[in-house]
Amino acid sequence: MKNFLAIFNWKMNPSSLKEALFIASQNDIKTKNVEVVVCPPFIFLSDIKKSIQNIKVGAQNCFFENQGSFTGETSPLMLKNLKIEYVILGHCERRLYFGETDEIISKKIKAVEVNGIYPILCVGENQKEKEKNLTFKVLKKQLQPILKIQRKPIIVAYEPVWAVGGNKPEEPSEIKKIKNFIYDFTERYGKIKNKDIKILYGGTVNDKNIKTIMEKGNVDGVLVGRASLYPKQSLKIIKILEKINADPR
Repeated sequence: MKNFLAIFNWKMNPSSLKEALFIASQNDIKTKNVEVVVCPPFIFLSDIKKSIQNIKVGAQNCFFENQGSFTGETSPLMLKNLKIEYVILGHCERRLYFGETDEIISKKIKAVEVNGIYPILCVGENQKEKEKNLTFKVLKKQLQPILKIQRKPIIVAYEPVWAVGGNKPEEPSEIKKIKNFIYDFTERYGKIKNKDIKILYGGTVNDKNIKTIMEKGNVDGVLVGRASLYPKQSLKIIKILEKINADPR
């Protein structure tokens, strides 16, 4: 895996395969130290997987069983057979709108690990929790599912819920504090070495703020939502990441 990770989460967009293939094609460039992963809706996974050469394709979610009577779900085995390498789990929208609990997310992480897929665990506090200074308490609970994971590197995306889809990301100094907390917590309780975990930031990431987020937040990559649907912005994000020297940070 390359130095930086750029995960582009398209969410429930776009509305046609033609648009999806166009967006993917615009991001399909060779990179030296950035692993680019586009995560389109399930319906587009197979076609995009066949159409790209230089980037990876990830899924936005999956179920915790490989098969069975689970109408509307997609299994990790299906993703494995499509040669999907990454899947986003625990996204705040899944927690909020679909009632996903840490227990459910834990089952999903175990299931995708067995199938050889990298889970991208999303964690983060909402506005009320932030105001009550409960951020670290929330993170301790949400990080539990990865403490026993064996597949390396382990990928955690810190996405403060209050910043997702907004106009202002978390302050880089706070992002750095969160990264250090995740390092300390996973090493203490999961025996996970810092070199075996990649910590990303998500929450109003765009081409205007990514340089500051990366350099001052000192993270290993980004989880990009809205900006990933605009090829000019996503290309700028990739190129900015390419220019940042990872070694002396």
